[in-house]
Amino acid sequence: MRTRRPRLSRIAALVAAVVVAYGAWAVTEVIRNSGSDDRAATDAIVVLGAAQYDGTPSPVLQRRLDHALELYRDGVAPQIVLTGSSRPRTASPGPTQGSPYLLARVCPRRRCRWSDGDSTYESLAATAGARRSGLRSV
Repeated sequence: MRTRRPRLSRIAALVAAVVVAYGAWAVTEVIRNSGSDDRAATDAIVVLGAAQYDGTPSPVLQRRLDHALELYRDGVAPQIVLTGSSRPRTASPGPTQGSPYLLARVCPRRRCRWSDGDSTYESLAATAGARRSGLRSV
């Protein structure tokens, strides 16, 4: 029994060291990549929906829309695809929620598309269906 305890202690210490090292690596990668912004040219910019209140985008949605507009103005893509749920009585009623915000900031309506989905997965799946209309990269 005496030989098992030191061996188990070493294994536990090794496992703990691996967990700590992995956590440190993950935090380092998040910090290193949090400020990166890949501005490769694409066919469209996708803005995932978020809450809005009485027609006003939530702070999260507003930041997403502002960033999409910045990318659009910088010539990254000629179109913006807005996603969201079309179910009534949701905090984010439909992908058109962001369009008045973008249109008020001089993004032409013809440059906006809409994609419907009740979840991130559904929104991205619907956006992927936009390939039929000529979008190849987003």
